[in-house]
Amino acid sequence: MNSAAATANPAHNRPCALNPIGRTGGCAHAIRRQGSFRLCVLLAGGLLAGCGPQTPDPPAAPVENADAVMAADLNGDGNQELIALHGGHLHWLGRKEPFDAGLAAHTVADIDADGRDELIVATRGRRGPKSKNPAILVVDEDGITPHPLARNDRFRIAGLSALDDRVFASILGPKKVATGGWWTPEGFTPVTESQMGLVQEPLPNGTVAVGRIYGDAPRSDGQLELHLSDGSIRVLPGYRGIRSLAAADLNRDGHLDLLSADGWHFQYGEHATARLNVYFGPDYTDHRLVGTIDGDYTINRIEVASGTPATVVATGTSKVVTFTPDPMGWTPITIGNTREGGTAAVVQGPNHPYIAIPGEPIVVVPVTPQ
Repeated sequence: MNSAAATANPAHNRPCALNPIGRTGGCAHAIRRQGSFRLCVLLAGGLLAGCGPQTPDPPAAPVENADAVMAADLNGDGNQELIALHGGHLHWLGRKEPFDAGLAAHTVADIDADGRDELIVATRGRRGPKSKNPAILVVDEDGITPHPLARNDRFRIAGLSALDDRVFASILGPKKVATGGWWTPEGFTPVTESQMGLVQEPLPNGTVAVGRIYGDAPRSDGQLELHLSDGSIRVLPGYRGIRSLAAADLNRDGHLDLLSADGWHFQYGEHATARLNVYFGPDYTDHRLVGTIDGDYTINRIEVASGTPATVVATGTSKVVTFTPDPMGWTPITIGNTREGGTAAVVQGPNHPYIAIPGEPIVVVPVTPQ
């Protein structure tokens, strides 16, 4: 088992003066070599620190500071743009639009098949005099289009994911029943039903991974389930409740692998553990514990940076950690800190992926295969 004890040398993390947004330059430090990739720290707007000519054209941040960051190829040029939430507004590609709802979940898909990504965002509901139901927003190059869900009961959108440019949503309704299904601007088609299955990940052949944060009894441990196309349910090995899921072909064998963050406990401050697991496809019987994030009680989001080998990016409650396979297992590197609720985003650049971390300022970290 690997814990996230490996960090960049503190002596290499000296403060660096900001340059104007969109310019390169800065301090020649904060390069970290380990395993088969290199991490180089940049500051907001593509401010290069110590990477030289190996990292041209880093993605520019639309603002200097952000409460949340996301990435999508909104203009169809083959490279993803950074989208930032800050000060009650969403910022991207020179645009600034009001965003007064809480961010519940997000994913990326080309839902209209025009060759350009859409950022699909789920908002949180609001109670009180200005009550407002949760909704799904579609963000494209030109603006934001809201899509309210046609429901009469109290609900929340617990998770969003995508497979083959189709969007899958997990909606928590009355009696803590979570319904997972395919969402389009025209409607919602249910596929799964579970108790507290807050995060769900569609897989090939009609299979859906359902991460239950709790079990059937109040405060009982959750579990990871595969809901198969024939209606049967298979429980995968793990430890307690599931907080986040992701799917990617990590070993380049042509099959999607399943990543799961488990270890949740209702007394999360005392008993929860931030654990990262992988289940290799296509049958998901080969289970490995990738590692843990020491000092954090859960992993809020998992993303994967493409490359050989792939780099798994896990955002904990206070740290952002990368895990990369090596001959001995997985190499963890703590690359930054984040406030609870803020999650890192993988940004596909012209030559390799980057990792963006929200904060003051936004930090961008290139991942360069070696």
